[in-house]
Amino acid sequence: MIIKGKIVRGVGESASFLAIPWVNRQMGGKLRFQPYGGTLNIAVADPEIQRALKAHQGDRLCSEAVGFCDALIFRGIIGNKFECGI
Repeated sequence: MIIKGKIVRGVGESASFLAIPWVNRQMGGKLRFQPYGGTLNIAVADPEIQRALKAHQGDRLCSEAVGFCDALIFRGIIGNKFECGI
């Protein structure tokens, strides 16, 4: 699947989320690389992309703490060069 969009500014909270030990451990195991403590935020114009991702059966980050929820995660490649998590 190819996802296209526009790079946008985020809210600046991903580094603290990725610093949580169980999040970092699960992401590294499921993505098969250690994620960088930040994000590249992309506004996706096609509303069908989110539905397609949910139907694609990605891996699940399973919450290990109160106040957090599970999340889907998918392996990806940016520009045929950089591994990423979606």
